[in-house]
Amino acid sequence: MLDMLKYVKNLKDYGVDVLRLDLSFNTQAEIKEIIKAYKEALAGKENRLKPARGVEYTTGHYFKGV
Repeated sequence: MLDMLKYVKNLKDYGVDVLRLDLSFNTQAEIKEIIKAYKEALAGKENRLKPARGVEYTTGHYFKGV
């Protein structure tokens, strides 16, 4: 799963106005937790997501220049 939570402040500094979260494969409980975590990150608080169903989080291709 893609997790950019710890980079939200950087994205805001780069002028990103909109974050889109694709939560179509998450449960309702996971969605609530993820949205809460991103709201807190946008407010400047550090936060981490708990591993969901044994899935590892990654930053995807964001830092790989793809």
